Amino acid sequence: MAGDLKVKMEAKLKVFPMKEMGKDVTAYMKKNPALQKKFERIEYSEKVELDKRKWTPKKLQDGLAAVARYELKLLAVRAAKMIKDGEKGDPKKLEKALTKEFEDIKSQILDKASLAIEEVVSDKGDNAKSLKDCKAAFGKLGDVDFANMYKGPRESMVVIFDNLAAALKDAGEQKDGGKAMFSSYLKDIEEITGDFERVGKAANTAIDTLLKAAKTTKADKSVDAELTAFAEKVLKNEGKFTSAVDKGKKFSDALEAAAKLMKAGKATEKDAKLQAAVFKKLSGLDGSGKDAISLARKLEPEFKKIEKKLK
Repeated sequence: MAGDLKVKMEAKLKVFPMKEMGKDVTAYMKKNPALQKKFERIEYSEKVELDKRKWTPKKLQDGLAAVARYELKLLAVRAAKMIKDGEKGDPKKLEKALTKEFEDIKSQILDKASLAIEEVVSDKGDNAKSLKDCKAAFGKLGDVDFANMYKGPRESMVVIFDNLAAALKDAGEQKDGGKAMFSSYLKDIEEITGDFERVGKAANTAIDTLLKAAKTTKADKSVDAELTAFAEKVLKNEGKFTSAVDKGKKFSDALEAAAKLMKAGKATEKDAKLQAAVFKKLSGLDGSGKDAISLARKLEPEFKKIEKKLK
């Protein structure tokens, strides 16, 4: 009987964030044992009933660990940057920020683990899962403002430094007495940076969801040939999607350099004009976001036709 093939087992997630950390984070954590203990592990478990031919507790655990891998690497990168930027400042503020980052990442991992288990339990094979995953991916892509991913913040940065150059020209070169003005511009830059990072994170998630759905669909031999061909088409255009976010580091570096200049509080009119020129030259990034949304708009109607046919 088919029911005899399903057995109860426990799906366990057990990952160790500290294993992903670099030496600077490790050194910092050793000096903050309470925080290090919090970072030691993330665990989750759920009792499920699954087909014993496809699943074992070990296979489930390995699968859940893989689900958490991206977030763990992201936590390692962010923790390193936060420690580098804030170690000389208020230690309590840094510890609070690191704790919040950990809790946010932990929440994302637990949500993904729960969703992964739900998908395993509800998996009916054939086309259902691929259709569901692709539909969810296009939904996420539609929520991302790819067209203004770079254009909006880039143009805002040009305006900031054009205004700063004009202000410095009127006031003459600013020394220590001009730090209040620089602090005001720094606040604007930090807001732009925060918005850019949020859009970048959403874009990463959306693209990752689509590519993962396409790869899973392509590998599933029980899926309809037309849906498999669509997945192959998505993967053929992988570079156009990933380039939209891969270029983000170049823009992030420019934002970081701009913030650093404001923090120093000694920029000249020439410095401000140079910064405006830097962001004007980055106008080539605007197109990468547009390419991604153009491709998504082209592919989604094709998917909907297949979905309607296979439902």
